[in-house]
Amino acid sequence: MRRRLIGISIAVVCLGAPAFVGAAQSPFKARTTYEGKTSKDNTCKVGLSITAPCTMTMRPGAGGRSLMITLRASETCEDDRVYRYDFTARFPAKPGTIKADGRYSLFSDVDADLGEGTTAASRVIYNGRFYRSRANRLRTTGTLRGTSTITFADGKTLTCRSGRVTYTLHPRNQAA
Repeated sequence: MRRRLIGISIAVVCLGAPAFVGAAQSPFKARTTYEGKTSKDNTCKVGLSITAPCTMTMRPGAGGRSLMITLRASETCEDDRVYRYDFTARFPAKPGTIKADGRYSLFSDVDADLGEGTTAASRVIYNGRFYRSRANRLRTTGTLRGTSTITFADGKTLTCRSGRVTYTLHPRNQAA
């Protein structure tokens, strides 16, 4: 009878141990704006009178169910011209937009009227993750690739590509 009591008390102590360890922190903070520049910062300025840098912001929703991305980026076209765009993509509330470990893999399609019968159809693919650094600072890092097809009034088309663009974003009120 004594042996049974000892065995049961050891099991209770072992099962209770995880409660003292504490729950893992979320890799992102909902409703917080993450911001930063992309690796192609200077290409947003080349040959344009606009001097704003290539930037990106992300704002995850509660529980990672939604995500809003604002992007200012540029792509190099087949004829060496630069196509620059600014847009906001909203990914609707659905489970798994941001995985429990902070990873995300999404794409956005944007159609734009450039005037005088010229249109642009763009697709941007995002792959990245939210995480906490060793110093417990929130971050999101990743890559994006953009491709646009510009169709002119005369029916001619021009393809533009961003290539691989990296980014590291941090919460707006947190020092880099």
